[in-house]
Amino acid sequence: MTQSKPGTASKLASQSGLLVIGNMFTLFVGFPFQIYLARSLGADQLGVFGLFEVIAQTAATLFGFGLATTLVRFIPHHLELQESRSVKTLLTLVFGFTLLGGALAVVGLVAGSTYLLQWVPELLPYSSLLPFVGAMTVLGMLIGLSAQALRAFLDIRYMIMVASFLQLAVKVVATVLLLWWGWQLPGYLVAVVVSVAVALMGMLWGIHRHVRRLAPGGDDVTPATRKAWWSFSRTMYFNSLLGIAAPPAERLLLASAIDVASVGVLMGIRQLQSFPQVLFQILVAVLAPMFVAARARGDMDEVKHLYHIATDWICRLGFPLLIFFLVFGENVLALYGEHFAESGRWPLVMIIVGQLFNLMTGPHGAMLNMLGHERDLFKLYLVSSVMFFAGLFILAPMLGLLGVALSGLFPIIFLNLIELYFMKKWLGIIWWSNRYYRLILPMVVVILLTLLLRAMMGSPGAVGVIAVLLVIYVSFALTYMMNGLTKEDIEIIEMIRNQINAKRRK
Repeated sequence: MTQSKPGTASKLASQSGLLVIGNMFTLFVGFPFQIYLARSLGADQLGVFGLFEVIAQTAATLFGFGLATTLVRFIPHHLELQESRSVKTLLTLVFGFTLLGGALAVVGLVAGSTYLLQWVPELLPYSSLLPFVGAMTVLGMLIGLSAQALRAFLDIRYMIMVASFLQLAVKVVATVLLLWWGWQLPGYLVAVVVSVAVALMGMLWGIHRHVRRLAPGGDDVTPATRKAWWSFSRTMYFNSLLGIAAPPAERLLLASAIDVASVGVLMGIRQLQSFPQVLFQILVAVLAPMFVAARARGDMDEVKHLYHIATDWICRLGFPLLIFFLVFGENVLALYGEHFAESGRWPLVMIIVGQLFNLMTGPHGAMLNMLGHERDLFKLYLVSSVMFFAGLFILAPMLGLLGVALSGLFPIIFLNLIELYFMKKWLGIIWWSNRYYRLILPMVVVILLTLLLRAMMGSPGAVGVIAVLLVIYVSFALTYMMNGLTKEDIEIIEMIRNQINAKRRK
């Protein structure tokens, strides 16, 4: 088994722990808020917002030029080598091109709005709200870029304070007030735009603080460095073009072939899917710059260790939640409304099965992407995208939401298996680690316990659903600790103890 390097676990845990706290806040505040929003707006208006949202996201990706990920890929590298001028130049170029792209996106939305309304006539009654789509596009581009910049500086604490706490709090308060005043969908759009604008100002201030601390001067940026930036951005842009097509294809196909309400149900399913996915992204957000820094030092043993410890932690965090959704997903969807539970039960199961496979194989895609194999991954993404769209256009008109779910399941399995193969071929890293033996018994216990609770409880309400989830996580943790703690767990406990003692001394 790979030995833990001093400070690796504590550094990863301290940063990812902040993300866990932020996302726990999002879960306990955002989830009830989404239920309130679905019941207040209904599936139709929620579906319209879903279409507006995916249009804004699509335009942002089309005109974002793949620049955001470039910051995470190169800033840690330049910081490790103390190349301050390269960091400042990269930030200036990326933000400048993003502002230009935002302006082009708004022009494109204005020019294409007539064709959009003809294609989806259900949006005609809401055509006066299209300016909000332009605002969401530009602000979304800038806040996404700012979040990546803070990630690159490993300032997870500040990013979470702004993105999770401030932005969500502003959105919830503004939405509740505006819906209470009877503004309905326009009120929610106003709340979204205002909350993103407030969060963006906070993030820009955080980036300014980091830039101000950089050492002055430094070597000039070489043509080879600039070429590497643009080459990576270009590849990321083509990757993003493959990714952006899926959400609008799903939602617009459902809206035109079935109805707008089915888009609202899909949004509810996707939100439940996002909870385990967020746990995955928590560690990926921290790992990406750490992979780059380790590679810059030539320390591939550290890269291997980071991958195995991250896969272990991702399974510990996400497996109980995924099993819970597989067994009690219908009851959770019922909290949104009866229509959500009736239409979304089996599509949710198919999507969660894909997420389970994604979670169990770990952050191999992020690791390969950060270590110089982005072009090879693009070819794999192209193949999986062809598989997805072929399934989508065949199955969605026939099976509706279930067809959408099935069309995404097989590409996920294919992509994970092939990336594991190339991870071994290119980096010499295999998926398996002896540390995973500890996970087998807790996983079996959680599966059996969840099935037993379902047989005993039938269809629990909101309180029962929360109780079941807590019981599942507690049982997993207790069973895992029967085999004792890992070296990384002990390191983290010692780190927490030292921090508590330091605060007491103060």
